[in-house]
Amino acid sequence: MALICPETRPYLQGARLTASVAHGMGVPVTVVTDNMPGYLLSQRIPDVFICAADVITLDGHVANKIGTYQIALAAHANNVPFYVLGTPSAEHATVDSVTIEERDPEEVLHAMGVRTAMDGVIGYYPAFDITPPNLVGAVVTEQGVFSPYDLKHFALKSNPAVVSS
Repeated sequence: MALICPETRPYLQGARLTASVAHGMGVPVTVVTDNMPGYLLSQRIPDVFICAADVITLDGHVANKIGTYQIALAAHANNVPFYVLGTPSAEHATVDSVTIEERDPEEVLHAMGVRTAMDGVIGYYPAFDITPPNLVGAVVTEQGVFSPYDLKHFALKSNPAVVSS
């Protein structure tokens, strides 16, 4: 098994955190820039796209770090399965309950403490995006594997009092 890990700008979490954890677990890992996944998926490298999620709503939407949606689109366009690891949230029955955090726009205009854009250039920094269920092949949970359209069954299985059928 090998892992390809996008670096995830501006904080480079993919390179600093995800790749380090994978390497520490003995998983071969290759770091790429956050703009390479579309090309790699078009070449059928890798054969599957797997990510964890910050929030999985019961209606099958996935809120995760910014860039997940564009990778899911590229995976879908290239017939590469996209699976999400995580626990669907009974607190988020629908995508309407998810608020996308917008961080300081100045952060995208800097890298490692150095400004990378000219003065006067404006930044924009939504920290997360939302991937719709039609792009998600399956949600892998501690209770089993579910279709993103069937997460109500996960909630019922986990806590029958939380969701009414």
